Amino acid sequence: ALARHVWHAYLGGDAYGGAYRPFGSRVVLDGVDLDLEQSPDGCPSSAACLDVVHGWHDFVRELRALMDADTRKQYLITAVPIATKWLDPTLAFPNFGAYTHGYLPGVGHCTPAPQSPPRFAPARSAFGDALADIDFVLPQFYPSPASITLTSAMQCWLRDLAVFVEAADAAGAARTKFGVGVPASASAANGGQVSAATVIAKLRAAFVEQPALARRFGGAMLWDELHGWRADRSLLSKELAAAMANANFLPPPP
Repeated sequence: ALARHVWHAYLGGDAYGGAYRPFGSRVVLDGVDLDLEQSPDGCPSSAACLDVVHGWHDFVRELRALMDADTRKQYLITAVPIATKWLDPTLAFPNFGAYTHGYLPGVGHCTPAPQSPPRFAPARSAFGDALADIDFVLPQFYPSPASITLTSAMQCWLRDLAVFVEAADAAGAARTKFGVGVPASASAANGGQVSAATVIAKLRAAFVEQPALARRFGGAMLWDELHGWRADRSLLSKELAAAMANANFLPPPP
């Protein structure tokens, strides 16, 4: 029911005859972004948590079916899960984390000293097969007051991305791409802003360490444009876009 309401109120549906379209009858949005930031108690194994997982799974599957049936335009489904910070002792938000939101429940937290090369627990999730219906997954690497961000403990965000890629490969998610979410300014998130040069350097190093990331890389998102514009007229987003558009940004395919 929720997927059909979103479809008819914001996307390509017309069951409401334009009466319940908040942006007007002529505005058809390009897609839906899933920003799931808190979870029921007892995740990832409680009945309440599993109900939420299955609910979002069904929402994504039904919405994708409606989108694919409409040949008038291309629609996107994106997701911006908060990254692994669940076991961080300095964390102020104990229910935050990609693995508490049904994306990859049960996959372990990034350890302080990961193996080299890292080995990841298999991703078994009711949400796993729904990854095949999501176009871009751009985990947020910034809400924590701790420094598990692109600025330090690089293996933590790299593990996050690698586990997502592994899950997508296991699910046969051919369309799904992955990237990084970073704050657009120092005031945009609770710490963790980095320069475009730092992001690019760390991503290029990650492509060498984890070639599967390069194969599924889908860019970056910044939170948010208003903060970026206020800080430096969106300089960070412009620099990232220019660097990622360079033909030499990604390594050549093996």
